[in-house]
Amino acid sequence: MKKWLEYLRDRHNLIYIIFLFVLSFVVLLYLFPKESAFRFEAKLDAVWEHEDVLAPYSFEIHRTEEELEQAKSRLQGQQIPVYTEVEGDVLKQVSSSFETEFRSLFLGREAYSERQVDSLSDLGLDRLRKLYQKEILQFRPEDQDPDQSIALSKNGVLKSKKRGRIMDLSLALNSLEEGLSAGESKAWFLESFEKAMLPNYRYSEDQSELLVSAEMNQLKQPIREVVKGEVLVRKGQVIGASELRSLESLKMAVGGDLQSSASSWWLNFGQAILILLSLVSISIILRLFQPQSLVQAGKVSFVLLLIILMVVMVKAIAGVEGLHIYLSPLCILPIIVRTFYDTRTALMLHVIAVFMISFIVPDPFEFVFLQIFAGILLQFGMTNLYRRSQFFASAIVIFASYSFTYVGINMVQEGSWEQMHWGIFAWFAGNAALSLLAYPMIYMFEKSFGFISEIRLMEISDTNHALLRNLNEKAPGTFQHTLQVANLAEEATRAVGGNVLLVRAGALYHDIGKMENPGFFTENQHGMNPHDELPEEESARIIIDHVLIGIEMAKKAKLPEEIIDFIRTHHGTTRTEYFYRNALKKMGEDEVNEEDFRYPGPKPYSKETAILMMADGVEAASRSLGEYSEERIEGLINSIIAHLMKMEQFDNASITLQEISIIKDIFKQKLMNIYHSRVAYPD
Repeated sequence: MKKWLEYLRDRHNLIYIIFLFVLSFVVLLYLFPKESAFRFEAKLDAVWEHEDVLAPYSFEIHRTEEELEQAKSRLQGQQIPVYTEVEGDVLKQVSSSFETEFRSLFLGREAYSERQVDSLSDLGLDRLRKLYQKEILQFRPEDQDPDQSIALSKNGVLKSKKRGRIMDLSLALNSLEEGLSAGESKAWFLESFEKAMLPNYRYSEDQSELLVSAEMNQLKQPIREVVKGEVLVRKGQVIGASELRSLESLKMAVGGDLQSSASSWWLNFGQAILILLSLVSISIILRLFQPQSLVQAGKVSFVLLLIILMVVMVKAIAGVEGLHIYLSPLCILPIIVRTFYDTRTALMLHVIAVFMISFIVPDPFEFVFLQIFAGILLQFGMTNLYRRSQFFASAIVIFASYSFTYVGINMVQEGSWEQMHWGIFAWFAGNAALSLLAYPMIYMFEKSFGFISEIRLMEISDTNHALLRNLNEKAPGTFQHTLQVANLAEEATRAVGGNVLLVRAGALYHDIGKMENPGFFTENQHGMNPHDELPEEESARIIIDHVLIGIEMAKKAKLPEEIIDFIRTHHGTTRTEYFYRNALKKMGEDEVNEEDFRYPGPKPYSKETAILMMADGVEAASRSLGEYSEERIEGLINSIIAHLMKMEQFDNASITLQEISIIKDIFKQKLMNIYHSRVAYPD
C-alpha cells in the first residue's frame, strides 16, 4: 500500500494530466449530437456523384426543411386575418349605453313627453337589435382591400368572407341612419349611436397564428410512402425537388431509426473513437511542437478548455433559431494559441477542432473547407500581435478568406451567380467582428494560466519600467551592458528562429540583481575595486548572489516566470572563474571548495535562454579587449562559447551546433559594428 501511494505521489502530475484528457473526452462525448451524420449531402440541381441510393427500408416522404420554410414565409405573407367574436353580450352593453346617452339628450326639454321619449328610444333599440344580428368588425389598418379574405371565428367554427362584404363601425352607423326622418331627433339618434356602438368581432393574433400553424401541420404530413428497395436517386442524375425531398426524408428516417433502436450505441461508440483519436492527436501535436507544455497540467488544461469552448460555442449558435452556423468565430482558437505558442501548434490545433466540430454542423465539407482556409491565411497574416492594427487586420483576413472561399465553392456547386446566398456575407462579417473577442480572451488566459503574450512582452520591455529605471539610476554601467546584450541576443534569435520579444525582455532584466551592490561589478566601477579588500570566497558569494537577488526582485515586481527563468539560467552552473583561479593560486587546490565559486543554476533549458547566456558572456568579455580586430573578436567569441560548451551548459537546451555557428557569426558582425575604427578628427 505504501509503495502504491509513493508511486501515485511521484507521478501525480502525469495522473492529473491523464485525468484532464479523460474529463475532456467525457465532456466532448456529451456535447456531440445524438443523431447520425448522414453520409451524403445533396443540393438542388447538382449532379449526384455517388452510387445509386436505394431505400434500405420503407419510410414516408416529407417535404424538405427548405420547402417548409418557404411555405411558412408564403403563408405568413398571405396570412388570412382571423376576427373572433367578442365574449359577452355586446348588444346588451351597446343598448344600455345607447339608452342612457339618448335619454340624457331629452332632459329639460318639455316639448317631448315621457311617452314620446320611450317610443323613440324603443325605435333605436330595435334598430340595434336588427343590426347586431350581423358581424360588425373593427378592422386593422392593413385590412382595407375589399377583395381580401377575412376569417370569422364563432364558437370555434371558422367561416371566410370578403372584406368588402363585412361591415365595420362606420358602415354600421350609416345603416342605422337609413330610414330616420329628418329633424332634431335624427341628430340625437346618430350622436347616441356613434357613442354607444362597439364591434362584436375583433382581430385575434393568436387565432391567426393558429391558422398558419394548422396549415403548416397539414404540409408536414407525409406526401407518400417509399417501399424498401425503391431507387431514390441514380448516379449521374441531376437532383430535382423530388429527389432532394426523398434524400432528406431518408436522412430523417435514418436518424429516427438510430434514436429508437440499439443502433444508438454504435453511434456513441463511433463518436467515442473519433473523439479519442482527436485527443490523441492533440497530445501528439503538443509532444512534437510544445514538449514542455505536455508535462504542465496548466498548459494542457488551457488547450483542452479552448477546444471544448469552441465546441460549446458552435453548438450554442447552432441551437438558436435564426442564427447561422457561420457566425461562430472559430478563428479565435488559432489567434489565442498563436499568441502563446507558435504557428504550427496553432494551425494543427485549429484543424483538429474544425474536424471535431464538423460532426455537429450541417454541410460539413463546406464548413471544413472554409474554416481550414481561414485558419491558414490567418496564420500567414498574424505577424506582430503586439500592434493594435494587427487586431483589425486579422478580422479583415478572416472575412476575406471566408468570402472568397465561399464564392469559389458556390461557383463549383451551382455554376452561376443566381444561386448565391448574398445574406451569408453578413454572417461572415459578424464572424470577423466576433473574432476580435480573442484579444480580451488573451488577457484572461494570460492571467489564468500564467502565459505571457507578445503584448505583455512589449509592455515589460519598455525601459521606463520601474525596475529598469532603477537599474539605470543605481547601476548605469550594468544598464548599458543589458542593452548591448539585448541587442546581441535579439539579432541572434531572429537569425536562428525563436521568440525575439521574449529573449529581449529576458536580457533587459537578467542582471537586475546587481542593483543591490553595483560597485562590486566591473562595469559600474570607477578606479576603486572593493574586491581588493575581500577574500575570494566572499567576492564570489557577492557576485553569485546577484542572481538570487534578481530573482527576488523580479518576483516582487510580479514579472512573469518566463522572464525570471532568464535571470536563473544566464550563468547556468558555471564558476566565477576569476575569483576561483585566484583562490587556487593563493591556497592551492586542496584548500578550495569549488562549489563556493559555482552559480546555483539551473542550466539554460531553451534556445532563448542559451542565446542569452552566450550573448551575456561575449558582451562582458568584449569590454576587456585591448584591440578590436576581426581576429581578436572572433577568437574571443569562439573561446567563450567553447568554454560554455565544455562545461555542458547547453545540454538541456534545444539548440544545434549549426545554430551556434550562425550565432557566432551574428555576434562577430554586431561587435565589429559596435567597436569599428573611427576617423581621428583634428583637435
